[in-house]
Amino acid sequence: MGAGPRGLVAAERIIEQQRVTKRFDHLKIVMIDPYGVGGRVWPVDQPHELIMNTTPDYITLFTAAPNKVHGPLVSGANLYEWAKSGAYDFIREHDYQNQDKLLTEVEMLQYNGYASRSLYGAYQQWFYEYLQTRLDQTMELRVLKETVKMVIPQNNGYVVKTGSLLLPANAVIMALGHNENELTDEQQRLNDFAEKQRLHYVTPTQPQEYDFSNLQPKQSVILRGLGLSFFDAVTMLTRGRGGNYHRDSADNLVYEASGREPLIIAGSRRGYPLHGKGLSDRPSSTHAVPHFLTTDWIKSHLDQDMSGQEFIDRVHYEVEYAYYERLIKKNYPQINASKLLNEFIKSNNPDEVIQQSEIDVKDYFNWQELVDPQSKPQFDSVEEYLEHDIDTAKQGLTNGPYAGAMAMYHDLYDQIRLVVDGQKLTDDDYLKFLLGQLNHEHSFLSVGPPMIRIEELRALLDAGIVKLLGSGMKVDTNEETGKFQTWSQQNPGQKYESSYLVEARLPQVNAQTTKNPLIKQLLSNRIAYQHQLQLSGDRRQKTGAVYVDVQTERISQEHINRHLYFWGVPTEGRHWLMTASPHPGINDVVLRTADLIVTEIFRDNGTSTG
Repeated sequence: MGAGPRGLVAAERIIEQQRVTKRFDHLKIVMIDPYGVGGRVWPVDQPHELIMNTTPDYITLFTAAPNKVHGPLVSGANLYEWAKSGAYDFIREHDYQNQDKLLTEVEMLQYNGYASRSLYGAYQQWFYEYLQTRLDQTMELRVLKETVKMVIPQNNGYVVKTGSLLLPANAVIMALGHNENELTDEQQRLNDFAEKQRLHYVTPTQPQEYDFSNLQPKQSVILRGLGLSFFDAVTMLTRGRGGNYHRDSADNLVYEASGREPLIIAGSRRGYPLHGKGLSDRPSSTHAVPHFLTTDWIKSHLDQDMSGQEFIDRVHYEVEYAYYERLIKKNYPQINASKLLNEFIKSNNPDEVIQQSEIDVKDYFNWQELVDPQSKPQFDSVEEYLEHDIDTAKQGLTNGPYAGAMAMYHDLYDQIRLVVDGQKLTDDDYLKFLLGQLNHEHSFLSVGPPMIRIEELRALLDAGIVKLLGSGMKVDTNEETGKFQTWSQQNPGQKYESSYLVEARLPQVNAQTTKNPLIKQLLSNRIAYQHQLQLSGDRRQKTGAVYVDVQTERISQEHINRHLYFWGVPTEGRHWLMTASPHPGINDVVLRTADLIVTEIFRDNGTSTG
């Protein structure tokens, strides 16, 4: 269930295995998703101004080489290749409400640009139609627009219950996304206040579903959060309301207001938006070879004897290596880069190697200043910070010291997953160094928006459309005025009020508080369990994830539920970084996992499945 990228890839793996093996006399594949193909995140008719966070040449749904899988490899167009080949005709054949914008987009799209989420949704619909052409007489594939309420084990299979149907199944793959949670005490208080005063309060949800239809021009709106959902909200309230941008003589972006924009007041605890992504100037399949967090070093640690501190240090040294490699080339041509970097790798104290080199102190890589921009004295304002972020991003991944260093996180994804899925850390170190420190650094430094969004934010600050509060954002209610109130600890004397408050972030992954009826049923019936860590002092800590066996993706703990698989976002915490779409040109974890699940299903000795 789930008809987004993971569900589609799983369907493709089933079809291709059946084509080769003819294992089943009749194979019925039913994809269940209330939103249809593309799922909730990728509808074609969402606001076209919303863009992806990954370049189009780095998105695919085909399991092709160099993926190491059991099933057949089948080549096909990645998102960019499709946009430049079959997309135009496909879009013209379908009655999309934003058809004209999509047609213009595919003609203008660059390999290292950023496609609209609408276009990725169309790609997924094209892929589904392509899958129909791969069916032989033993197979059928269909999509049901239903919400799954229950999965009930029965005999040698399962019964899947939706709002109106009971469906028998021999195997169930649950590929779910983000789900809303029960409100926290603070959210409930704010929600009650909003209902009492007839205000608008938006709890964490999918940003493309924000309803701003009653928000009037010049009216204020408070956005709490400066992450990706914040940028989506700002885009819908500016570009989505007819605003535009142009370049001035100095190549700076300037905002042209439509007059329909509200006043956007935004902030967060940190007070700074996520770092923008560096300009992609290398092939999507290009990945740096690790020097510290190597596969051999990871595999040498058995029985969870890896030090969490050493793990995070090695991640840091990989990032620093990428930084100094580019910095020397850019600013220190007199330094023998090969010799210095080789010493950096071999030293027991790589920082000391840098300190003894000709590199100026001001150019040393400083983790504290990166993670906490307020600690860097050169930034007198958030505007200066954004300008610096834009400049470093424009230097590109290949030559830019900071842009290249931040991209190193992406190059280490598989290495980090080896640590997580191999359970190499003690639960205490897993909580402190991976769920704590690494996630904190990675989310701020590496998964931010495309550079253009940072440029747009800088222009909107100049235009007076957006106001950033500063660090330590606070939100409360004002009973006297009947409105929401916000300010920052950095500037407590300046307070703003609004009748609109948006929690600009996705729902947290939390099986304990989720509203998803299927997850609740699986937990209450003890078919699934919450993942928890066993900490020192006989303490237990729930991660929010649904427990799965990391080798099979089964939701097994005290007993095995054969051919009942749980995969994707709700396992975040048990797995690591479960939101990414599949990537071409690498041994991609999404494609490998789909193939692993399907291969196990095909090992069943039965002669039919549904």
